[in-house]
Amino acid sequence: MAKFHSRIKHFRSVITVGAMMTVPAACGGEAECPESFPSNGESCAEVGLECEYNDCVGYPTHFATCTDEGTWLTAVMSCNPPPIPIPEPQASEVDDSEN
Repeated sequence: MAKFHSRIKHFRSVITVGAMMTVPAACGGEAECPESFPSNGESCAEVGLECEYNDCVGYPTHFATCTDEGTWLTAVMSCNPPPIPIPEPQASEVDDSEN
């Protein structure tokens, strides 16, 4: 699993990306991301908690942040994997008949 540093200003710790991520909670214990992607505006417990979901060639496409109001703010990006490289033609495949 990949490790990222928390973006919460008051707590600097390493979090693990997977089904759930955890960060230290302000009152002890650990705040956890919901197992499934939350709905925008749904209530959340840990202000500043950021969660990532889904996978597109190793990068998340769904993001949820617990806002100061105690609700999830969600964002969804499309999955645009890099294009498949087109191989260069071999010298034997180049048509020299025009010269």
